Amino acid sequence: GNMVLDDDLYNALGPRTRKIWSVLSPKGLAEIDYRLIRHSPDQREKTLAMQLLDVEATYQHFPYTLKNLKGNLLYAGDNITVSEIFSQFDGSKVVINGEVTGCSTKRPVYGITVQADSIPLDSVLAEAFSERQRYYYNQFDFSGLADAEIRIFTPQDWDSATFEADVSLRQASLRVPVLQQNVVSQQNPENEAAEPQKSPLLVTGISAETVFSPGLMSVEKFAGEYGSGLVLVTGRISLQREAEQPSYCLAVQGQQVELSEDFTAVIPPALGNIFSKLQPKGKINFNADLKKGGLDDCPDYRVIVDCQNDSVNFDDFPYPLRDITGRITIAENSLLLDGVAAAVADDIQIASDTSSIELNGQVM
Repeated sequence: GNMVLDDDLYNALGPRTRKIWSVLSPKGLAEIDYRLIRHSPDQREKTLAMQLLDVEATYQHFPYTLKNLKGNLLYAGDNITVSEIFSQFDGSKVVINGEVTGCSTKRPVYGITVQADSIPLDSVLAEAFSERQRYYYNQFDFSGLADAEIRIFTPQDWDSATFEADVSLRQASLRVPVLQQNVVSQQNPENEAAEPQKSPLLVTGISAETVFSPGLMSVEKFAGEYGSGLVLVTGRISLQREAEQPSYCLAVQGQQVELSEDFTAVIPPALGNIFSKLQPKGKINFNADLKKGGLDDCPDYRVIVDCQNDSVNFDDFPYPLRDITGRITIAENSLLLDGVAAAVADDIQIASDTSSIELNGQVM
């Protein structure tokens, strides 16, 4: 009872158990039941049952420290069984169950589930990521809470274990990354020393459901608020390590999104310059198919904007327009105007009646 998990205990363990110990780096107290049974001169059986009382552990490959760990571990022969090991601290809870069989073989078989609730999206979580993952994570300036169900398993035709995680966000917010910086920095994010520049575009009230697997994030549902507007996202993002930049295929929808100067930080510089000169005001609805990288089954890049009685005021051509309606379609190499109509602003007196303009056509 009350066995201290310290260096003395570590030195008493066999090489295989030491290896597992080093991966987890446990500290604290546990009750130990160790049994050695010899059935014959050639056959013996060892079992080690541990009841964790108050343990802290950090997994080597994802160094997010779990505190106040309680529950049961059973080392029996070549297998490890995990029973209701849970960690609860600062409003968060993590529960681990499952088993690993064939530990001494070249192909141990994993069947572990991890249920995590109310994990803060903060700098502590960011520090558990690899340098590359942390760089991309910090660009979004996340806050809020995440729940996750993680499955660690060995596929039938694989030699090593893999994972799949269903992650949902709540009470969350993020900032849209600054595109002008990304164009330069993503060339070699591992060597990026400076902190990513924070965008003024803040999306709040986020609820999201995503699925993570090695190298891929699937966005099943994402809904958030930008000002008084609504932003919806679905799609997938490839995060393969060997890729210089992540590739993605995303469908983004905006409803009643307010136009502001903040948009210049997150659109390409050439468009940003035009945006600033036009000084647009009002709200838009939009649908965007965004594509980057070699994703052949993804729709081509396209953004459809439906104007909602907006206005522009172009400094170089002082002819302000208001009540702009109609549809603008932006493709990779073209701009399509479909029924774009506008009224001349009240301070431009051309005729007694309000003048209007209508545009249709294509620019390539």
